[in-house]
Amino acid sequence: MVQMYPWYSYIMESEIFSDPLLTLTGLLMESSSGAMGQIEAGYPDDSKLTTQLFEPLLRLSRTPGGRLRMTDLAAQCRYNASALTRIADRLGELGFAERIDCPSDRRVIHLSITEAGCKSVLDALPGHVNVLETSVFCNLDAAEREALASLLRKVRDAVHPDAALNGAQGNG
Repeated sequence: MVQMYPWYSYIMESEIFSDPLLTLTGLLMESSSGAMGQIEAGYPDDSKLTTQLFEPLLRLSRTPGGRLRMTDLAAQCRYNASALTRIADRLGELGFAERIDCPSDRRVIHLSITEAGCKSVLDALPGHVNVLETSVFCNLDAAEREALASLLRKVRDAVHPDAALNGAQGNG
């Protein structure tokens, strides 16, 4: 028999635990975590890519001109400025991206994908898309995928209003 703590029955009687938003959030977090694990395992062994490096490279490669302000890229990838600086350093060491000063505003720095970065993304994309197709979204048909994308954009826009502006550049 499981020992019950006196406070446990009080907590379990609270109706707040049956709030459907708790279940919805739990499902969202579990799905995200599981998807990240599947995606991480799908990069080519010799690519030197991780999700932390691939996401900014993919966003840069999908942006016209292949460059974004570091602050915009950080926001799109959910990184703080310090984390993106470390990621940009690593991408630079690998030759996948480079920092470029903004000629019109000295306070602004862009991160630009290099030819090697583009090649790395192109080499990884078939496997990446295959993982998405066979492991992440395999239980959804085309209409469900479209509906999910629409719903997730609404959630994203509520929790990260600036992302809709950044998404207008083709990354959203």
